[in-house]
Amino acid sequence: MTRKILSPKPPKTCGFVALLGQSNVGKSTLLNRLVGQKLAIVSPKLHSTRRRLLGIVIHKQAQIIFIDTPGLLTAKSKMEKAMLHSAYESGGEADIMLVMVDAAKPQRARKAIDNITMQPQLKNKKKILLINKIDLVPKANLLELIAELNAAHDFIETLMISATKEDGLDILLDRLGALLPKGAWHYSEEQVTDTPMKVLAAEVTREKLYMHLQQELPYACTVQTEVFDESDPAKWHLQQVIVVEKESQRAIILGHKGQMIKKIGQASRRTLQGMFEVPVDLRLFVKVDPKWQDDKTLY
Repeated sequence: MTRKILSPKPPKTCGFVALLGQSNVGKSTLLNRLVGQKLAIVSPKLHSTRRRLLGIVIHKQAQIIFIDTPGLLTAKSKMEKAMLHSAYESGGEADIMLVMVDAAKPQRARKAIDNITMQPQLKNKKKILLINKIDLVPKANLLELIAELNAAHDFIETLMISATKEDGLDILLDRLGALLPKGAWHYSEEQVTDTPMKVLAAEVTREKLYMHLQQELPYACTVQTEVFDESDPAKWHLQQVIVVEKESQRAIILGHKGQMIKKIGQASRRTLQGMFEVPVDLRLFVKVDPKWQDDKTLY
């Protein structure tokens, strides 16, 4: 009689990976692709990500906890300064910093990396250079950019991806899993984020505002979910308020005879029903508060 000897499984690894980079480099798109569902707002509008957002990914024996941070910017308003502080604080708490740049915009890449490496809390962190949108740039240009950035900064390695085409994502996860500390997973296998559903719901509606109004709606608006009632399994009931700074902005969101807010509500409802897999009754209201940015609970 013989006994079958099984090879031991590799040890579990777990840790935090901060996604850092300027606005519109594709951080939120990448997070949504890796998690396999919508978590982060995706918009061509600058600085659409305003708060720290966790996305939890299981890959082989690794639990990789991504921290999607607000895009790096020159902070002027109170909100922008809070966003910038949040990004750098998240980087300081992470095991690995994933410094993401847009291959098609090398000047922005250089500036972003210079800003990151100047921060004292980030100097001794493991940094991986992540080049996104490689499908938009000739290979020779990519190699030139990688050589330049690695000569100027201390990256432990460089990886190339296209988040929209999901190219290179498995290699990215393999490398992160290998680099993270050995240890037990922090979250259950089913959990994909620690962000409350009411906050995710508000972000969905804010995304629809940007999609439908584009240049008409200034950056200075926010959405709050005031009611999130899931007591009826047949239909969840949500009530949200859109906060703007001026009466003219309120009129834009409402539209002629309320047609614009109706479109926004319908688009948001469709996405929410896909996320939560249950019918949703969504009610939207708009209010004016010229000083809403002074209230940090609103972003």
